[in-house]
Amino acid sequence: MTSSRWRIDVHAHIGHFEGYDLSETTLRSEIDRGEIALALISNIDGAAVEGKTRDLPETVANQATTEAVLGRPDRFRGLLWGRPGSGTPESLEPFRALRVPPGETGGWSPRVFVGLKLHPEMNHFEIDAPVVDPYLQLAERAGFPVVIHSDGQVDRASPERIVALARRHPRVPVVLYHTAFGGPYRPAIELVVEALAEGQADLYLETAQLPPEHAIEAVERVGAERVLFGTDASYFGVGHYERYRPLIEALEAHCGAEDLDAIFRGNALRIFGLHDAPDPLDLIDPRDPIPRNPPMTDPTSPDPAAPPDRTSERLERAGLSGDPLQIFEQWMGEAERDSRMEYPNACTLSTVDPRGMPEGRIILLKGVDARGFAFYTNYESAKARALGAHPRASLTFYWDAMGRQVRVRGPVERLPAEESDAYFESRPRESRIGAWASDQSRPLESREALERMVEGVRDRFGSGPIPRPSHWGGYLLTPIEIEFWAAGEARLHDRFLFRRPSEGAEWSVVRLNP
Repeated sequence: MTSSRWRIDVHAHIGHFEGYDLSETTLRSEIDRGEIALALISNIDGAAVEGKTRDLPETVANQATTEAVLGRPDRFRGLLWGRPGSGTPESLEPFRALRVPPGETGGWSPRVFVGLKLHPEMNHFEIDAPVVDPYLQLAERAGFPVVIHSDGQVDRASPERIVALARRHPRVPVVLYHTAFGGPYRPAIELVVEALAEGQADLYLETAQLPPEHAIEAVERVGAERVLFGTDASYFGVGHYERYRPLIEALEAHCGAEDLDAIFRGNALRIFGLHDAPDPLDLIDPRDPIPRNPPMTDPTSPDPAAPPDRTSERLERAGLSGDPLQIFEQWMGEAERDSRMEYPNACTLSTVDPRGMPEGRIILLKGVDARGFAFYTNYESAKARALGAHPRASLTFYWDAMGRQVRVRGPVERLPAEESDAYFESRPRESRIGAWASDQSRPLESREALERMVEGVRDRFGSGPIPRPSHWGGYLLTPIEIEFWAAGEARLHDRFLFRRPSEGAEWSVVRLNP
């Protein structure tokens, strides 16, 4: 599979859906591993699936998308989540004007939102019902395409109904997400072919969960200029983009360079207006209510050595959940949405080596769940040798701009092999090669020697699969202590320590002096 840094994924999510990992942490790490240049995101919290989603109003769901885009404007643009029947197009109007501040666009359009998302199955409306028309009219006024969940099994979201709606609004580009979720796919393709031939609608097909042979059929029948690359990220959780390897390789084998560029990039640039261009609304800054990054020094301070103000929101016991892992996930989510946090999942892993000497290093957290905190490394590295001698560690997260810190302590054990296998398979091919080539933490003769080892691994595996080496894998830190720290004025910080005697026991909590 060739490098994909130029690809745009037009179908991604943030939010919560029970049973699926749609966390922003996972999405960010997956688009990095998949080398996706830009992902178009909508907030699935706006869906109304009983017991599965949060059923948030349009305004609340789309505000969260706004924050996510502003947190990574170089990698995200938003799709407004519409709820015909339970929402109103008027509630979406203010979001049209939102713009990424000048100088932070990452080369993309300054618009925060570039399209409208409708999910008739999860929001329980018929896609061709009259209540949907005002949303299409809003899209036409805004210059937005409309992306719609197209379902081969659910009538209210059927390709037939979507095409009927698109015919009523021929000036609005309409994208059939999934082409026809669950199949059959060929009837959906034929419907689009027919409508395009009659010039009655502006229709496009999309590749999420689409079998490779039907993706090729779509390209052949409607043309590469009518097919968009989308994946429903991160539907498959860790390793999401690896699940699309067969689709990408099939398209690369079938299509020429010009068609590939259209499918993976060009069509999205054109339809969603993603090119960075001057806009009369660029002066509107959606982050005006959000505090700016404070200066590194305060010239008016009587103490020239005093640090910049990092005062955080006060912490009170009554406002804290009884589960510190839930608090951590909330704080991590807020850090991920803060544009000042380049690597919100960066933390210091502290261990004690076999001689009893303490040591620390910066790592990237790769997962957190009810069990604890997961990270990956070479099992023969210095940190692994330390954990082998003393299988306990601490993690320290410091979000300077937010005035927050979290310290975690507990025993550490290796993750099951199947979890390490799944994560390793999700990594870019070059990273997997590097895991085989590097004798981590051992003396190295020269850079040239390392490059020779890399070439040797490439020659060994050729274009075939690269399995996880037995000396590489994951660890799980099971927390028995988690401390939350929030910066206060005059260094009168708020600190709360959660503690339990062992895994599975109840947590106790105590406030600590600053």
